[in-house]
Amino acid sequence: MNSKMLELDNIILRMVFKSYGVGKLYNSLIQESANTFRFVKYEVPPNNEPSAMGLTAHTDKNTLTILCHNEVQSLEILDKDGNWVTIMIPNDAFIVIVGDGLKAWSNARIPAAKHRVVMSGNKERYSFGLFSMPKEGATFEVPLELVDNDNDNQVFRFLL
Repeated sequence: MNSKMLELDNIILRMVFKSYGVGKLYNSLIQESANTFRFVKYEVPPNNEPSAMGLTAHTDKNTLTILCHNEVQSLEILDKDGNWVTIMIPNDAFIVIVGDGLKAWSNARIPAAKHRVVMSGNKERYSFGLFSMPKEGATFEVPLELVDNDNDNQVFRFLL
């Protein structure tokens, strides 16, 4: 599973770079990146409560997160109108979440997804994730190709 998730991460990032016309920069990003795999268990709500916060609202600080999980649907994404929407993830599927690193690299063209986990029911949620991020001390800079008159004041540096 790890190798397939890593392969998916590389494919997605390569597609993003090519779609913005900066495919030549892909290899340098990969060389400055590291990956972490994590297994997470979310408990059922305590004391017969109808729901409980499993993970508070946040954006990921990394570049991309790729998750697979059991059939418990508890991941919510904040939509453009400010509403929390439960993401219905099919069995045997992955979900990809953009983090702050990719938002910074894209000069805010790709927004980081604010998300949370809200548990309900009587079944635990298990998820396994790949988190790709810059290596410690690496700097992500916006490619010059993504700086223009509309976005010249939105240049970010992402330093760990």
